[in-house]
Amino acid sequence: MKPEDRTTIIQPGENCWKKAEVERGAIIIGGEDYFRAFREAILSARHRVLLIAWEIHTKVELLRGDDWKNCEDGYPQQLGDFMEAVLEDRPELHIHLLLWDFSPIYAKEREWPSFNEFLKNHHPRLHFAMDDQLPKTASHHQKMVVVDDVLAFCGGIDLSIWRWDTNENIVGDERRTTPEGEKYHPYHDTHTVVTGGMATLLRDHCRYRWERATGESLPPLQADKKEKALWPESIDPDFENEPGCLARTFSKFEPYDEIFEIEKLHLAAIEAANDYIFIENQYYSSPQINNALIEKLEDPDGPSIILILNKSAGWLENHTLGVVRDRLLGKLTHASGDSDRLRILYPYAENNGGCEAVYVHSKSMIVDDRFIKIGSANLSNRSMRVDSEIDIAFESSEARQWIQHTMDRLLAIHLQLTPEEIRQQINASGSLPAAIDKLRCQPGNTLKDLPHTCKSLWKKALADSRLLDPEEPVDPGHWIQKTIPENDRTFTLKRISLVSAALVTAIGLALLVKNGWGNLLSEDELTAWLESFRGDHFTIPLLLLLFFAAGMTGFPLNLLLVAAVTVFGAWPALFSAVSGSLLSALAGFGLGRKWGRPLIEKWNSEKIDRVNNMLKNRSPVSVAMIRLLPVAPFIIVNLVAGASHLRFWVYTAGTFLGLLPGMLGVVWLTSSIGSVIENPGWETIPGLVLAVVVVFAGIYYSRKALKSQTSQA
Repeated sequence: MKPEDRTTIIQPGENCWKKAEVERGAIIIGGEDYFRAFREAILSARHRVLLIAWEIHTKVELLRGDDWKNCEDGYPQQLGDFMEAVLEDRPELHIHLLLWDFSPIYAKEREWPSFNEFLKNHHPRLHFAMDDQLPKTASHHQKMVVVDDVLAFCGGIDLSIWRWDTNENIVGDERRTTPEGEKYHPYHDTHTVVTGGMATLLRDHCRYRWERATGESLPPLQADKKEKALWPESIDPDFENEPGCLARTFSKFEPYDEIFEIEKLHLAAIEAANDYIFIENQYYSSPQINNALIEKLEDPDGPSIILILNKSAGWLENHTLGVVRDRLLGKLTHASGDSDRLRILYPYAENNGGCEAVYVHSKSMIVDDRFIKIGSANLSNRSMRVDSEIDIAFESSEARQWIQHTMDRLLAIHLQLTPEEIRQQINASGSLPAAIDKLRCQPGNTLKDLPHTCKSLWKKALADSRLLDPEEPVDPGHWIQKTIPENDRTFTLKRISLVSAALVTAIGLALLVKNGWGNLLSEDELTAWLESFRGDHFTIPLLLLLFFAAGMTGFPLNLLLVAAVTVFGAWPALFSAVSGSLLSALAGFGLGRKWGRPLIEKWNSEKIDRVNNMLKNRSPVSVAMIRLLPVAPFIIVNLVAGASHLRFWVYTAGTFLGLLPGMLGVVWLTSSIGSVIENPGWETIPGLVLAVVVVFAGIYYSRKALKSQTSQA
């Protein structure tokens, strides 16, 4: 196809934010190269660093092995100490660090600001904030660094644990260790570094994020303070003077509008593809993306499609997004027919006397040697419509050698060859799939066919329902903002929405584990392990311990309760749930009483004060109603109660009174749903209807009483 006949992919204002020129740019592959380049860039900073991230870890080592042994710059190895030392030596330097105000689900793997000396008692010129300006269950997933307004990094790599690896992906590499001493799997990721107008555009976006989160405006640096020649010395530029764009995702969060540029950009790139589509991604669960690829496969003259995904993304992901992925890949494989244009692969390291799948965290896409995007967005509904994401993309009307070379580099890393060997084989084979097939037959690191099966009718129905990867935040406040006028957003509506969402989740999981969908859980190690304790005298202590741990970590208690009812039955599950949750509530109360407000400072003061005011000097009945209709996560209510002036016996009695009826309702609903599914008829359906009516009536009257109590407080 002639260049003038090709469709223009990038459309500012439609599938991207803005276009800008890149004076110098490079595609960074692998955490080792990015961590080193970041360190070099910060050492060149003189005035301001903007660091916006999903997460960081202050103890992560920026240089490792021989790189650290040969380092002569005199600065510390770990990220936090390194930034502290640089700030001490640069009296005009300010670092603005903005992190997602993360969900308690991630508490185990993250540093809590309350207990981190670097974040809690940080340098006066380190400006630190947690960003919670987004709907519940959505995350801020963008990863950007801007240095002195002239150099910027953007892509998929956070300065955190599990991100560092070499491009050799050496099995058992001792350098691939977390600050806690945990060894982790080989890791593959991509990032970018740019200067010029694109760096300015990324600076403006970082300033927007900072102001949105903190209310503080960060003016651009004055012209005389901009460093003109910043560039990390370890990175060779891949291209110069190329136009590119930034595309974003933001779900609606008043007063901010929703933005779905990234999804539209992907769809436009797929639509424009003629020769090949090359994708690396951590997750694959977007029906829109899959349908677009199916259309290309159904075209007999369509492009080849190479998908490089994870073999396994972890236990939880395998049984949520993994189910959706397998369903979509099944449809994709069926659409390919006999065309031999589709490859679905995962990278596999076999070296150093061992073998192990490589974890793919990269979010890269290359089309026809003329379009490339690198960023933070996964091919999931979350990344396309829920979380905040940012991708950087480049397009040309004709093939660009540096784009072609980037794909060759990526394949060369997976196959442990040189880019030149990759290109030679592609030219000799005449097609990208044929070349990959030829090269992956060699010993050593390789690309293997990704197994994907979704044969169960119920699994297919679950995947198609999009319950496991919603297209909107699972947040009643988000739905209220989108559908209800501001003047009508009453306390009552918010509470009803919250409880309804919780019930829908509980009922959905009950269907999941009671129905044929139960295979989804029975196949994993956890359920198999739980099943092995059925009838054992350790059953009750085990369940009690699980509920205690869930209450202390923020794991949804009702979800665990539904699973426990399914495996162990109603009464053992109810007893263990109430007892274990009560014990965790008392433990949380004790922590709050001992350490008080510093322990919970990551939640904003408005939430803390609201819970505190509702708990202060209350009766057991009032505490029970707060438990029935929680205004904050379970663990947070516990901590705030301990930090408040609430009497211990009042808290204990109220917590028990609140836990028992709510959990009894969940058990009743779960058992009733299971009975209907196993034996639908007049013997079981009335019981389910009665359970639903009673539970909703209890919610309604508890909410009404709580509102009355709150208004009197």
